[in-house]
Amino acid sequence: MSPSSYLKTIPYQIFIQKSSLAALAGLYVLIFLTGILVYRDYGVSWDEFEQIGIGAANYQMIVQREPPKVHYTTLYYGPFFELILYGLSSQQPDSSLLYLRRHFLTFIAAFSGLLAFGVLIRYITKKRWLAFWGVLFLFLSPRIFADSFYNSKDIPFMAFFIVGCLTQIWFLDSPSLLKAVLHGIICATAIATRISALILPVLTLIFLEFTLLLKRQEWRIKLQQYVFPGVLFILVVVGGIVLFYPILWTMTWQNFRIILQLMRHYPWDGGNLYLGQIISATRVPWHYIPVWVAITTPPLYVLLLLIGSGTVAARLGKIRQFPDLTQRRNDLLLLSWSFLPWLVVVLMGSELYDGWRHLYFIYPGLLLLVLEGLNSLSNLKIPYPRLKKALLGFMIVGGLVGPVSFMVRNHPFENLYFNFLAGSSMAEIKQNFDMDYWGLAYRKGLEAILDQDSREHILFASDNPPGRLNLPILPPEQRKRLEYTSNLQTANYYLVGYLYHPGEYPFPGEVYSLVVDGAKILTVFRLR
Repeated sequence: MSPSSYLKTIPYQIFIQKSSLAALAGLYVLIFLTGILVYRDYGVSWDEFEQIGIGAANYQMIVQREPPKVHYTTLYYGPFFELILYGLSSQQPDSSLLYLRRHFLTFIAAFSGLLAFGVLIRYITKKRWLAFWGVLFLFLSPRIFADSFYNSKDIPFMAFFIVGCLTQIWFLDSPSLLKAVLHGIICATAIATRISALILPVLTLIFLEFTLLLKRQEWRIKLQQYVFPGVLFILVVVGGIVLFYPILWTMTWQNFRIILQLMRHYPWDGGNLYLGQIISATRVPWHYIPVWVAITTPPLYVLLLLIGSGTVAARLGKIRQFPDLTQRRNDLLLLSWSFLPWLVVVLMGSELYDGWRHLYFIYPGLLLLVLEGLNSLSNLKIPYPRLKKALLGFMIVGGLVGPVSFMVRNHPFENLYFNFLAGSSMAEIKQNFDMDYWGLAYRKGLEAILDQDSREHILFASDNPPGRLNLPILPPEQRKRLEYTSNLQTANYYLVGYLYHPGEYPFPGEVYSLVVDGAKILTVFRLR
């Protein structure tokens, strides 16, 4: 194969078409500029300090070649992206700059996932206009947008998973040794970010075997085209996992078993406010994920998801009308990306909490089904094509007005988005579902205290750790005026959130409340 013809097989070549470059490039520029403008606005999440510890502990283990004395889960949690963040942000001269650098780099990871998602859509659908809408839908998903700045767990993993899906389908289309190495490295980095990515190499090997069995070729050719690349892929994945997981450098198999055990059952027995009741994270019902997806995804996407899922299922059921093996394989992969992780979680009885963030990585797959629904509607045969285009345009624009309005109106709390399926008002929703489970609102509470009180030394207390965890992101001149205390008898102010506590608090002296669409998510009380 000549170099020019080989380059044509690379997925990125699909963007070298003038008609698609303008709109999509403009959208990417808009997304990037938006991220640059808003990344400083978000608070420190509940888990962010611990995430820094994961990066620091693994960095120390690499340098000292022995596990540091930390909680055992720290070294078994996916270290790959946290090592990157630690290496690029730990040398900041001030804690506020450290957190802002982390938020910026997390956004860069999310933006990279958006780039890969556009390529994946175009590669699968062969339709340029669907790539534009798919990227826009992912960008205008309020909860995903907000988490793209402070959630260094789930959003970078989602980005790695998108790239893994892209290299997976590229590898399966025409296996080669080079593609095996590339896909293997991507799978290993995704697994070293979150162990749930094990589903990627498993699916790759399953579909590679199916292709091997269905192809009518001599075994010599099959060995060269499928078996050798498959074996090399396995070796690269295994080697990459060990390389990117410092804890696996010693007692590899024993430590890997612990990682798998933590994936199945993470040692956390907290609760979730779900459908108006506090339920244990260890006993979530099977419908927990579908309900959370339905109530936190824009209604337009939910409608198109139902249409798209039906379209793919119907196509798979009509094998004779759709004999294309590649199309059937892609449909099965798409359903696997979208629903298989949820089924695995249900079957294993794994802990779930904080909404459905642990399964954010299935969201791009769900959006691909959304695009299947949109494509199905565009293919409907009606007498007036212009009317069809106008109705589709009206539906899309009308469906985006609600989530965009919420994002603009409630920035930087896009993570609190719910649609009408969750309730008629945010005050009602607050009684049934967890709201600010990241604790981001506490930053606004601290800033409100500083704005209202000019004293040089102010003692504050909070009902949850994010009250003090948000102190380091404040500028030094503001931070030095505040001191955290756990003693309400000496505190000047008391910050309270409404996680697990949807009702009002019995304290007098309310001086500030952060309200999102009529629901309080944080209140500051003056104690003395």
